[in-house]
Amino acid sequence: MNAKEQKEILEIWQVLGLSLMYITGDKQEFFKTVKEELGYQWDGEGWRKVMQLH
Repeated sequence: MNAKEQKEILEIWQVLGLSLMYITGDKQEFFKTVKEELGYQWDGEGWRKVMQLH
């Protein structure tokens, strides 16, 4: 992936994150929505993929 593609992807993710923050209204609801819809959870240092074993 070249620098231009990386920049485009970061811009898209920033827009997605800001949109989710606006829609959810508060921090806890935002984290819950990201976990449920995208499968990622904030661990205090960064985002990690939530693995569900069935």
